[in-house]
This record gives sequence, structure tokens and C-alpha cells, in this order.
Amino acid sequence: MKPILFLLLFLLFNSCRKEMTIEDKLSGKWELRTSGNGWTGATTTYSPGNGNIEEFTETTYTRYSNGQIDETGTYAIVKDTIWGQLADRIIYNGFTGYPEFFISLEGDRLSFYSKIIGSGGQYERIK
Repeated sequence: MKPILFLLLFLLFNSCRKEMTIEDKLSGKWELRTSGNGWTGATTTYSPGNGNIEEFTETTYTRYSNGQIDETGTYAIVKDTIWGQLADRIIYNGFTGYPEFFISLEGDRLSFYSKIIGSGGQYERIK
């Protein structure tokens, strides 16, 4: 009887865990480390403490340039296709027009990219 009770409790607690959404993983502060210019192919590297930050909650964002608030609003993540593959697209303030921005998250690295090859940026989680 005890093994069955233990198994039921184990299943109950494990089934109650909330699966983390991309918005959950995105929440926090991210500082710019590299950016690419799709037209020229140039890449710029940024030192820690540069003040170019993207801060996200589950539904809002704040963008800082040189430590000063540059823009705030809402965002949504939707599935969309880029280069024939399904990816996470970020939509700021309901604007779905060009340019289209896509994101990928790998650990403490957040990457933004668009259909213009070589454009975008990489951010590192700072909080």
C-alpha cells in the first residue's frame, strides 16, 4: 500500500509543475554584447556595463540606451517561419510589419535576428 501511495504523491507533485514558457525564460535584464549590421557585415562588440539593456517581464519590455530609458511597451511572442523553419518571433506594441524580429534563448544568451542575414544582436543575462 505504501509504494502505491508514494507513487500517487510523486505523480501528483510532478504533474503540478508549471512548464516554463519562453516569456518566463525571457523575464529579466539582458545587456548587449554583440551587434551585426546586415548591410555591411560589420560586427560590433560591447563591454559589460555598456548600458544597452533589454528588460522583460512576462508582458512588458523596457529598452535602455546608455543606461537611459529609450522605449517601453508591451510585447508578444508568436511562432512564425524564417528561412523555412519555425521560430519565435517577438512583436513589440502589436506592430507586425517590417522589420520582423526573431529571438532565440540558450541559457544566459539571448539572440535577436531578422531576415536580413548578419543583422541582429546577442545579449547576456545580467539579472
